[in-house]
This record gives sequence, structure tokens and C-alpha cells, in this order.
Amino acid sequence: MNTTKKRVILVEADLNAQLQFKAQFAKSEVEVTAFTSGMGAIQYIKQNGIPELLVLEEAAKPLGAVQTLNYLKDQIGFSAPVIVVANHIHSGLDKLRVQKIITRPYRNADIQFIKELLMLDAIIKNPSSQAYNLDYLMELADGDDTFIQESLKIFLTSVPAQVHALVESFEENRLEAVCQYAHAIKPSYEMLQSKRAANLCDTIAHYAQPQELPSLVKALKKEHETIEYALLQDFPELLNGKKCNN
Repeated sequence: MNTTKKRVILVEADLNAQLQFKAQFAKSEVEVTAFTSGMGAIQYIKQNGIPELLVLEEAAKPLGAVQTLNYLKDQIGFSAPVIVVANHIHSGLDKLRVQKIITRPYRNADIQFIKELLMLDAIIKNPSSQAYNLDYLMELADGDDTFIQESLKIFLTSVPAQVHALVESFEENRLEAVCQYAHAIKPSYEMLQSKRAANLCDTIAHYAQPQELPSLVKALKKEHETIEYALLQDFPELLNGKKCNN
């Protein structure tokens, strides 16, 4: 079990919205420190270090989300994932290179995304049953069981080798290759609706700083092994089509 609390900084002018956000997380797992302005958050980060996640209101006073993030990155090398809270989605948000843009009121799907991003123990109590979901494949297959079987075989014969290559590239400090492999295998996890694995790939490929890669690569390897084990438990007939990587 993960006994270390995840630190989240929330910049939200609405006090009721602050309370609503805090109520979504177990205090034993997440420590949410809230501010009504970006300046308060900046000073806190300078004094206490970079948190696991910054949740930032688009209209955060006095600088707004874009300038606040630019300041944090330029002045203190801020590298944590960022989620921006907007009143509505619009084209002006495209300039924000962040993990996700969400709107109020907070949706269950958005809170779940945050929990997966933080890798909370509470969301992975039963890894085997939650490792993958075939709904998307079943929709594509339109009743064709052979299509599903072949898709799963392709996953098991191609993705493990790519994960192995990703880990090997990391161990050899070939970070560009690590990012390329993560980007390449993300759609395979999306096919199985494994949000955690897909999010890890996305973070590794596009957002992670070098010092964050050890834990992210380790987490992706473990998550892949969980998915692979669950598939072979549920579909033992696929074992014949799986290539050995040892």
C-alpha cells in the first residue's frame, strides 16, 4: 500500500468549490492545500516544494492560468502535472499545455482521472477485475468474437516487447526512445480502456521531467504486467499465441 499522502495544490476563488473538490478525496491519501489566488500558491510552492498535482482556475488572480504557469516554470522549474478548471471549454485554452482541462461542477469522470493520475491505492483494490475493459472492442467487433480474440492476440504478441524496449531504453538513458515507445503503445491500452496505463504513457511521452521517469516507467511496467496477467487468466487460450520475451 502507498502510505505517502499525495500533495495537491488547488487555486480556486470560490470557497464552496474548494470544499466540493476536497470532499472528493480521502484525507488519508490526499492533502489538498487550497488558495484563492495564484500568488498564494506560488509562495507556498517556493517554500514547500513542488506538489504531485496543481489544479489551477483559468481566471486565477492576479495573473491568470497561462502567466501563472509560465512564472512557475521559468522561476522555479515547476514540472508537476497541471489541471486547469474553466467555466467552459473554448479555443483559447489550446495554448495551455496541461494534463487536462475540466469544468465546474466537477464531474465524476474528472475526479476519477485525477485519482488515476495520482495513482491512489483506493482505485486499484482489485487489479484483475479493473485492469481492462472489452466494451470498446465489443462495439468494434459487432458480434464477431474472432475479431476480439485476434485483437487480444495482437496486443499480447506486440505490446509486451514494446514495454520491454521502453524499459531497456530508460535503463540505457535513451530518453527520446522512451517517449517514442510510450506514445506508440498508448492506443493499445486505450483499446482495452485501461485508463491508468494510457495516462502513464501520455505523461511519459509528453509531460514528464527526467527526474520523474523512474517512478513512471516502473508504474507502467507494473500496470502492463497486471493487464497481461488478467487477460491470460480470463482467456487462457490466448497463451498459445503469446510470444516469450525471456
